[in-house]
Amino acid sequence: MRCSPLLLLAAVVVAASSCSPTEPAVVCFGATTTPTSQLFYVANTGNRITVYSTSDTGNAAPTATIAGSNTGLSFPWGITRDTAGRLYVVNLGTSGASPETVTVYAPNAIGNVAPIRTIGGSNTALHHVEGIAVDGAGQIYVANVRDAGTHGDSITVFGSNANGNVAPAATIAGSHTGLNAPGNIALAADGRLYVANNVSNSIAIYAAGANGNVAPIRTIAGGNTGLHNPQSIALDDAGQLYNHDDIWQQYRAIRPSPYHVLTWLGGPSADLAADRRRDD
Repeated sequence: MRCSPLLLLAAVVVAASSCSPTEPAVVCFGATTTPTSQLFYVANTGNRITVYSTSDTGNAAPTATIAGSNTGLSFPWGITRDTAGRLYVVNLGTSGASPETVTVYAPNAIGNVAPIRTIGGSNTALHHVEGIAVDGAGQIYVANVRDAGTHGDSITVFGSNANGNVAPAATIAGSHTGLNAPGNIALAADGRLYVANNVSNSIAIYAAGANGNVAPIRTIAGGNTGLHNPQSIALDDAGQLYNHDDIWQQYRAIRPSPYHVLTWLGGPSADLAADRRRDD
């Protein structure tokens, strides 16, 4: 199993949430600029995180595994790392007795280790968690999808030292936000927040520090974009946005200005020039 070279950016976190209960989430992380030292982390059903070298291929055994009763993993869904190497996981949970949580692990955590912090409980407003991202200040952003009860679509933001049953420091939610089943999220270097909306086939972009019932500053949507049930997104150093669609199993790159959409089938290693579209 290998990550696309397009997404292996040294010392930069690239995150993607899973598309279905059988498709794990993956995050790539490079501690140095040496490709052979880069690692990527996969959240698997079965409540385990497996770690591989980016040079691995074929039937490679993980270099490390986080699993066991002490880990707090409970249907891990989204995953990311910060620049210090800490690992952040959103857990969907399996029942009321095992609700949604965010678990944070120390750099180089391995085995049946307890998280160094756990965010969870009624005050957190976590519900049907999907994507997760961490900004340069250590703030944690979580995408929450509406349920049949009282919870609507939202992005909840927690402080860098948040732990336990704490209220979010900020929440993006409401009729003006354009959120529509937010699946995955990504953060630009300047703090702008990118959200993939699964139902409305759109990418909503919010200003740095957005809070409350705020409209996005930009929205990518429409027939020219080729977006279909967008699930996973990531940004590279140049601000180019990468998107994965669950329905058509397509991968797409959207350049920041002017918008230039590259679409390819079968995975990131396929021919990027196979299908090009421009969003005018």
